[in-house]
Amino acid sequence: MKQFPRNRVPLRLLFVALFSLLAPLEAGVWDDVVRTVSKGSDSLPDRIPGADDIGIRLERHPGIGQVAAKELGDASKLSDARAVSRLIDSYLVAPSPDLLKRIESLDPAQLRQVIVLGKGAKRIADGVGDASTSARFVREGGADLAAAVGLHGDEVVDDAIRLDALLRSEGLKIPAGYRKPTLQDFGRMIVDGGEASWRFYTTYVRPNWKEWAVGGAIVVYLVNPELFYDAAGKLTEAGAEAITRTAGEGLAGILRGAGGGSEIAGEAISTTFKEHLLNGWASIPSYFGLLLLILVAGFCFRKTRQQILRPFRWLNRE
Repeated sequence: MKQFPRNRVPLRLLFVALFSLLAPLEAGVWDDVVRTVSKGSDSLPDRIPGADDIGIRLERHPGIGQVAAKELGDASKLSDARAVSRLIDSYLVAPSPDLLKRIESLDPAQLRQVIVLGKGAKRIADGVGDASTSARFVREGGADLAAAVGLHGDEVVDDAIRLDALLRSEGLKIPAGYRKPTLQDFGRMIVDGGEASWRFYTTYVRPNWKEWAVGGAIVVYLVNPELFYDAAGKLTEAGAEAITRTAGEGLAGILRGAGGGSEIAGEAISTTFKEHLLNGWASIPSYFGLLLLILVAGFCFRKTRQQILRPFRWLNRE
């Protein structure tokens, strides 16, 4: 009897097919969380930008668990769908039974994304102004901006407001070969880059915002952020060259100093200690200097002053 070969489907293709069926359902939840928590949801598009894969990208962020646990107030409830749905309900102006039911139907591992997106959407709605402005920030920043704010809080809202003002101004310079960045680019940079991108942004970009904005370096950075930092969040040589081309050597020099300042200071302290305090008899003057410094500092505070003078109290006895 002739046997027909069985139609074997590779396991990988089954996973792909399963994901293609589930992804739109999950994306709808992410979309609805951001839409429902945000003000002015009636004016938002049918699909919020970035919602299709924000859950997957958020899941890769190393800080999502800690942020979600802190927002929920109890790490043991991170897999409790009812607790998470109650938290989201507290963000809403009006209850949404349908959204809460959909949240409670999610896999427990996905509840962390719900918390971070809900927190971010709420902070945007509360921080940028009226309902129309909130809706515009969600339209232009998408789920990426909500996720970025959810991860790092109100300071990202403040940065987004400042960036939005620059993007809407006539003073923004767009270098040749680059497109105009968006608020979604800003949010995506924070979410996708993890700790390295956040460290780079807070160390190099935020403290030198005016310099980044004037020459157009901020455009190059937001469009291609991975060019600028390494795995440790430090400025790369390629990034420094891009900054020099767009904003000039001045900003590049400032950033090189910003990244190496603490290391240089640490090395200087270590060198001084080794050269002066660990050189045997030759270091005796340094020891006396250090002792004098401690005594002077001690006399500045009442409690330490009492302890220092305690051995000499007998001089006042009759």
